Amino acid sequence: MISVLIPTRLRNEILERVLEGYACQTAAPESFELVVVEDGPSGSARQIALRAGARYIDGPHAPGPAGARNMGIEAAAGEIILMTGDDMVPSPELVQRHLEAHRATPGGAILGHVRWHPDCEVTPFMRHVSERGGQFSFHRIADPERCSYRFFYTSNISLPTRWLLRERFDTDFATATTEDVELGYRLHKRGLIIRYRPAAVVFHHHHLAIEDYCQRMERAGEAVSMFVSKHAGDPDPRRRLLPFSLVPGGTRTVVLATSLLAALPPGRLKWYGLVIGHYARGAARAERQRPRRP
Repeated sequence: MISVLIPTRLRNEILERVLEGYACQTAAPESFELVVVEDGPSGSARQIALRAGARYIDGPHAPGPAGARNMGIEAAAGEIILMTGDDMVPSPELVQRHLEAHRATPGGAILGHVRWHPDCEVTPFMRHVSERGGQFSFHRIADPERCSYRFFYTSNISLPTRWLLRERFDTDFATATTEDVELGYRLHKRGLIIRYRPAAVVFHHHHLAIEDYCQRMERAGEAVSMFVSKHAGDPDPRRRLLPFSLVPGGTRTVVLATSLLAALPPGRLKWYGLVIGHYARGAARAERQRPRRP
């Protein structure tokens, strides 16, 4: 059996739609369970989850999606856990695709694909961040049979529960960014193989405003800086995720250079500058605030 683990916070309307999608799965109902963990406010999603036949866990002090997922892992009854989000509407074949992939290649993780939901009005900026990276970077997967830990996306990934009983999410990552990639890194170190199966699809039902996304990228920069600091003995995370910081003054140079692109008219170059610039700002801020080692 597969346990579908969904942390949720303040998205009751779309959560209801997400859960309705699991009532229409091609997989047999007895082959999966739904586990909904609410990361506050306490109890607001309880009735939505119970109406959908899900197991509901109230986690007002989780904290954040990392803690909520840890609670769900503890409660999961399945041999496999499929992690996804409260704004990720499943395709009818989602669970079946994950189950089939695990039968064909047991032992590792199965990464599915994320598309914009048909009901979303996809702006040129949203299309840019999904196709060019920042939101997801599926186009950068070089080998679908052995993906980098950078693609441990909890929007649509499944793996045997035993892996998650060895390594849990680090709750120092209090917001929904980088906590999944950091766990993927630790699991990778233990030998986990991630395989990409794009036929296992979820549909992202979420509008991205440029201003909100830039703030998210600053949080991502802060979180990645903490990730790199936690694993300072390994140069790979810095090389992959903060390459500009390898050069003295590189982060500041990126911030200054990309700020010049803000004056450009809307388009890929301007959006690239906004995304990378805010990411670098967040990383720089985290670096300044981190206590110096004696």
